[in-house]
Amino acid sequence: MRRFMAAFAILPTLFFAGAAMAQHPNAYLRDAEIHRDGKVVTIVANDPRPLEQALQAVLQDYGWTIDYEDPPYKAASR
Repeated sequence: MRRFMAAFAILPTLFFAGAAMAQHPNAYLRDAEIHRDGKVVTIVANDPRPLEQALQAVLQDYGWTIDYEDPPYKAASR
């Protein structure tokens, strides 16, 4: 249960991907960046699918598998 809660504690930081764009304005990151400061972990993802990129970093770094679903996307022309 603790691991489950820890995973959700770091997920809100994924929405700060704009910081990654400021550092890398013309390209996507190959992999998400994981930054640690004491007990605080920040993940910077800059990808068309940032949640997937961030969760891949969590899998590689911590060995945790987290399932998720993408939201339904609709074309602007419809």
